[in-house]
Amino acid sequence: MSVISVCVYIGNSESIYCSLISASKLSVETDQRKSYTKIMEKISDQQRLQQIVNDAGNKLIVVMFMNKNCPHCRRALPWMEKLALEKTLVIFVRIDVGENPGVVREYDIRAVPECFFIKTGAMRERIAGADQKTVENKIQELSG
Repeated sequence: MSVISVCVYIGNSESIYCSLISASKLSVETDQRKSYTKIMEKISDQQRLQQIVNDAGNKLIVVMFMNKNCPHCRRALPWMEKLALEKTLVIFVRIDVGENPGVVREYDIRAVPECFFIKTGAMRERIAGADQKTVENKIQELSG
């Protein structure tokens, strides 16, 4: 049985409520190729990231490198997911470096969380740490 996670941001609350739902109970059709524009997709390989970069056109892509065991990453993930829900013209994805150790070398990740900002196929900026205002300001600067 396929299970999906559905997350909802409610009002002015700082929380995102997530629930697991059986995919067979959903009647909504989705376009798998474009699904990453609405949620923060977890990427498991370089090929998927390259596909997203190729499909994004002129859209800004925010890639969050994180580790599920990192307390700073766990604190940053809810506000990143909230941004993903609010900024529908920006693509948000995440890569767990613990599950994908090759990306640490490939992208020279020095700390987690670390965000890469990619636009028109090129990395425009990278920010180490979990400062929400810095990330929001960079999104505002680059998404225009």
